[in-house]
Amino acid sequence: MSGGLPVVWLTRQQSNVMTAADVAHMHRMEVGDLNRKDDDLIFGGKARLTVRLEPQKRLVKYRDFLRDGGAPLVDPACLTQTALTQWYVYLGVIPPRKIDITMTVALIVECLDHHIQTHPDADARERFAEQRAQIATLPPDRLASFDLRTTG
Repeated sequence: MSGGLPVVWLTRQQSNVMTAADVAHMHRMEVGDLNRKDDDLIFGGKARLTVRLEPQKRLVKYRDFLRDGGAPLVDPACLTQTALTQWYVYLGVIPPRKIDITMTVALIVECLDHHIQTHPDADARERFAEQRAQIATLPPDRLASFDLRTTG
């Protein structure tokens, strides 16, 4: 979806679950997994990290990225309105100081479980399992953070 360019995906969406409108759009356009339903996760797990970036040339709305040829094989008509209006790509490395990686232990465990089950790389799944074993010993409602560099 990025034309082979390394990007950081960003969104203003508060939730990562599919809406009825997302499902209807996928069926209408006959794209993606047509067995998806309302409340399924769109991509990844439920976690949302807060990133604080000022407007700059490297931060581009996905719609504009497509328009400017960033991913020529992606047909914008196949994307939901949310993807076109609330998704962004960042063409660069976001400094860690700009990312708030604090969330509850329960949410971190849930996200790690998702990646343990779905990540295509066995080594990455093993790293996620090790992280899960370490953090799962903490109370679920405790706020915690993790090192983004170790999650692959």
